[in-house]
Amino acid sequence: MLPEIREILDRHHDALWAAMRTALEAARTKGQLRPGLDREAAAEALPLQAYAVNLRSRAGAQAGTLLAGVRAVLDGFSTTEER
Repeated sequence: MLPEIREILDRHHDALWAAMRTALEAARTKGQLRPGLDREAAAEALPLQAYAVNLRSRAGAQAGTLLAGVRAVLDGFSTTEER
């Protein structure tokens, strides 16, 4: 991969990661995250899922299938009261 492309991709990923980390921290302060959730790892998982949804949607995956997959991941992050 060309270094300039790698730099762009890394910056994009870093921005997504930071946004997800901020959102997870806000959810934690509201009691919406399950206790013990590794927010650093969760912040990494969310951009990875976004990339996967993007690829699968471009390949013609059904919106309902993609939504169910996203919901399954997010449900794993939340407290039972928020589900």
